[in-house]
Amino acid sequence: MEKKFFKDKYPSEEYYDVFDYTDSLEDGEGIASAVISVIDMSDSSVVTDTFTDVAYQAIEDGLVYVWHRAGSSGHNYATTCVAKSSVHPEKTMKQIGYKQVL
Repeated sequence: MEKKFFKDKYPSEEYYDVFDYTDSLEDGEGIASAVISVIDMSDSSVVTDTFTDVAYQAIEDGLVYVWHRAGSSGHNYATTCVAKSSVHPEKTMKQIGYKQVL
């Protein structure tokens, strides 16, 4: 599982962060679907619905775009992305991105 650190943000900021799976894909393979979940690391609460917006999630050319929004100042968040292969249904790829809210 790949781990990455996303750019810090302020609670009022909203923008995309990207999970890049291109190195994990074979020729002709893409991403069929991706599931995003977010944990507030201060108390382990699930905050997916408040820290992301699934309406803005996008998958394109081996990349999964996640719309990050809101958050509480001084908190750290772990966003997990589990992507499924378009060619091999049993193949899942997982990455975690960490983000601090200033």
